[in-house]
Amino acid sequence: MRTEKVSQGDLQRIVKEKGAVRAGSSTNLEGRIQQYKQEGYKGKLFHADTRNMMKAEDKLLKENPLHNQQKLSNAPERPGKVYVIKGGKFKDK
Repeated sequence: MRTEKVSQGDLQRIVKEKGAVRAGSSTNLEGRIQQYKQEGYKGKLFHADTRNMMKAEDKLLKENPLHNQQKLSNAPERPGKVYVIKGGKFKDK
């Protein structure tokens, strides 16, 4: 999976685009990327730094990414990364 660091404003635009399938937050982005690879996700993961993962993730989840079941963040209100995957899931595990 390719990655690209962008601004939070860019993420807000990307999550609305066709092909944006998942949004989330993490303090361990490399670990999360490996998890998504194992689940069969391919494409590009766009990420941005944030001072409040819960608040930033909530903004992304309001756009209802295709593969997100939750509509509110359960991330802690602390610094980390927020991300959007643009691509798809190509195998089930």
